[in-house]
Amino acid sequence: MGRPPRRSPPRRLQAELIRLGRYPLLVVDEVGYIPFEPEAANLFFQLVSSRYEHASLIVTSNKVFGRRGEVFGDEVVARPALSRLLRLPSAGTV
Repeated sequence: MGRPPRRSPPRRLQAELIRLGRYPLLVVDEVGYIPFEPEAANLFFQLVSSRYEHASLIVTSNKVFGRRGEVFGDEVVARPALSRLLRLPSAGTV
């Protein structure tokens, strides 16, 4: 997937999400190998949200869920992203 551009205009981001939505399965390998910067964490959340209940997404990581703040750089972004990945209620504990 590579590094996202610094400031992705909304139209460009939407076009990229639509393009990625054409694939029935995306695999994102080694999430957490390098911690996300805040903007990258937000873009990853948007990717996860766009695929939620529409297409498959496999995410691999060697980090445990308890270290999600380290991986995503922010607990606020980590919780809803993992909630969608694990199909947990948003109010549940991840």
